[in-house]
Amino acid sequence: MSLVVCAQDSVLAVSRNRFAHIDFGVGFLKTDLGSVNTSLTSFGYRPLKEDFTTLSVSSGYFVNRLLIRNELTILLPNSIAQSGDVTTTFGGYNLGVGIGYAIIQRPKFRLYPYVGINAFTTRLRIEDNAPAENMNDVINSPHRTSQLYFSNASLDAGFQLDKVI
Repeated sequence: MSLVVCAQDSVLAVSRNRFAHIDFGVGFLKTDLGSVNTSLTSFGYRPLKEDFTTLSVSSGYFVNRLLIRNELTILLPNSIAQSGDVTTTFGGYNLGVGIGYAIIQRPKFRLYPYVGINAFTTRLRIEDNAPAENMNDVINSPHRTSQLYFSNASLDAGFQLDKVI
């Protein structure tokens, strides 16, 4: 489930049938980390939170009715303090590009089908934060930090409605 609140920064008219726009968004994403949390709990760690805040920026360029668009969304990291001075953190980002064609285009309203490709990368970081006051602490507590990356891609297809208010 994703709930996004967006604010369109500007629409720059390049010519009568060409214009560009930039959108900024702040959103909420609830994701399923069940398999990751199952693995963590089996090793004695507390599960990660599945609610994330997202920040996004996208730009688009219309030529007549054709839209070319790109987007970057950052999944703000969630951190959990674990026992033994260990912290687990999960976060990531999404990059997307797409094209669309406006089937209805009016000055304050647009409806267009689109197709795009999205690439997702997320990271699980497990960090040992044990204090080291001298060389014995460094030798006896190696301060291991591990990172595991998850990457995938998706095909995004649908309809978008733009209403200028």
